Amino acid sequence: MMARVCCRRIVKQSLHRSGILEYHSGFKFNGPDKMKRTYQPNNRHKYTTHGFRVRMRSTDGRNVLKRRRLKGRHKLSPQ
Repeated sequence: MMARVCCRRIVKQSLHRSGILEYHSGFKFNGPDKMKRTYQPNNRHKYTTHGFRVRMRSTDGRNVLKRRRLKGRHKLSPQ
């Protein structure tokens, strides 16, 4: 099996039993061009998206708070 790097991806070549070359591509996860993690914590974004005042703005948000109260949650939203 041979491997070559092509535009930030590793493309592996393998020879099939029938003699046909196959290409398997996958993203490269090590090195300087590593992919960024999906969760980048930011308190302002957290509060403006999931905060109490945002929940109170809409009917669905108020229903979320109501369900959390009925369940007995100590924290209704990130405060």
